This record gives sequence, C-alpha cells and structure tokens, in this order.
Amino acid sequence: MYPRLLPPLPLKDLPDTWQVGSGNTDLDTMLNGGLESSTVTLVTGPSGVGKSTLGACYALESARQGHPAAVYIFEEECGTYMGRLRSLGFELDALLDSGNLLVEQIEPLRYLADEFTSQVRDHVEDNGIELVVLDSIEGFNIALEADEGVGRPLHAFAKTLARLGVTVILINENHVTTDTLAISDRKISYLSDNVIYLRYLQTDSTLQKTIGILKKRMTDFDNRLQLFNVTAGGFEIKRLSESAREQL
Repeated sequence: MYPRLLPPLPLKDLPDTWQVGSGNTDLDTMLNGGLESSTVTLVTGPSGVGKSTLGACYALESARQGHPAAVYIFEEECGTYMGRLRSLGFELDALLDSGNLLVEQIEPLRYLADEFTSQVRDHVEDNGIELVVLDSIEGFNIALEADEGVGRPLHAFAKTLARLGVTVILINENHVTTDTLAISDRKISYLSDNVIYLRYLQTDSTLQKTIGILKKRMTDFDNRLQLFNVTAGGFEIKRLSESAREQL
C-alpha cells in the first residue's frame, strides 16, 4: 500500500536559487544564464530529436557543479543510455563514482506511480539529490492504473520535488515532427516554469533540428528558434538564417 502523495505546502518566500547550466554557453545564453533551481522544466519534441541527451546535459552539468543529480529512465535500456552518452564524449564515471550522479532504469510495470514517486522522494532526502530528470512522461504513464490520467500523479511528482528544493526536468514526446508547433497533447504545460521545445525543420530533402524557448517564468529569454546538432560533448547551436526562418 502506498499513500497518494500530496505536495508540501508552497513556501511564502522564494528560496535562494542557483542556475543550472546545460554545459552549452549558447543554450544557457538563450535561457538568460540557465534554469533556476527548484523549477520544473518541460523538454518536449518528437522522437529522436535529442530530448534525452539534453536532459542528460543538465544532469551532468549539475553534478559537475556539485549539485547531485538523478536520472530515471523508463524507455531506453540503461546500458544503451550510458553507452550512447560515453560515445558522445560525456565523462560519466567520476560523477557516478562520487555519488553526484545517479542513473537508474525503471521498469514501469513493476511500479505504481505513487510507489515510484515515494521512492524518488526517499532518494532525494537520503542522498541530497538537487536535480531530477524524468525520462520520460510516457514511461511514467505506463505505471498508472488503466483508468487514471497522467495529470494528477505527474502534478504530485513534480510539485512535491520542486517544493523540496529540487530542480525537475520532464522529458515529453509529442507526435508533431515539423511545421505545427505543439507543446504536449497531455495538458501538462501548466506544471512547467520553463518549456524547451525541440523540433525538426524540413529544408529541401533534409531534416534539421531546431531548439527554442517557449516559456520561462523567472527571467526573460531569447525566443528565437535556432538550429542545433548533437555532437561530441553535447549540443552545438547554430544561428538560423533568415531564409530558413521564412520556412517556419
């Protein structure tokens, strides 16, 4: 038996915050320095565009800054996930050995949503975790009862952690690849203090990847869409030409 968790009462005054970097100067500049701690960020986009890699960038940079981070992966095998990050040049082992980085594969059929949330809260409190990446909402959804929507348990998960001072990054897959701008089909964008949107741009016979900031509650941000590639060491962002912008 696992009780349904209710988020703790919100603080009347904002706690002292620090900014979580991505390890990429250009992206951090787009976000006016980075993501504020104790906020909830939705990283959304179609399959294969780079959402999980971006979530990993934030977890690794947080761990490198001395703020322990945990990544919970539901869909990708842990060995594949770790091998892919290593192939991109990410240095994981020292962070894993130090305890500043935790990567855990979750089999959603073994958990109820409230059971999983309780375990994450225990990890946070026992290990001083300051940033959590949930990869992904779709995997979390599988852990729900058949007649239960994702809204309530995801609200409890994100708000509970954020009010405990944890920075939360939610990885969300949408089913729009190009042209149409859609955040999520789950009506969960209200949960997010920040929304980072990844999508494909079709030019002639090729698909390019773009990244944009749709929302940031605590500061201003650069709302221009930019091209990016996933490269060794993380993300490479390139300015989008005016001719390409005309196709959006």
